[in-house]
Amino acid sequence: MILYHGTTLSISEKIDESKALKINSESLYKDPSIQTTPGYIYLSINPALAFYYGNKHSAHYTDPTEEDSFVVYEIELEKEELLVDTDELKYVHEKTKEEINNYNLDKCLKEAYTCKIGRNLEFKKHVKRKLIVPSSTSPENFNESPEFKMKDLKEITESRKDGLKEAIIEKIKNLKWEEL
Repeated sequence: MILYHGTTLSISEKIDESKALKINSESLYKDPSIQTTPGYIYLSINPALAFYYGNKHSAHYTDPTEEDSFVVYEIELEKEELLVDTDELKYVHEKTKEEINNYNLDKCLKEAYTCKIGRNLEFKKHVKRKLIVPSSTSPENFNESPEFKMKDLKEITESRKDGLKEAIIEKIKNLKWEEL
């Protein structure tokens, strides 16, 4: 199963150095009322959602003057390894604890497009490719990328609300990914 993970450029540098996405990474969410559960890597079947979170984290949870780009990783895993993303259901979809208890992985993927995994993910074995994307806080970077403009970023991140859109997925697949 193909999944995606979006993060800031500075965090991606640490990921690239260790050649793995790690479950013990520091959370970008400093406010305890919205902090994700430690010990997991959060993933999405919808690449637009990974774009959204990568851009959001670059713009809002770090110094935007230092984060002119974000990174989306493409990951390949067996579905049996994945878990329900209870944090996304709680914080974004505002589900109660009782409602969340009624979710299985398929329902979570169908409604929230997200999941989590409780182990590290190694480059090449699991993490297959990465894409560096200019962040919305640095419009000047879009001048260096003729195939990808600010309007494309906006279209992709906005499309996350509409589910899996084939045209958006195709646009993302055709960008210049780096094989790991």
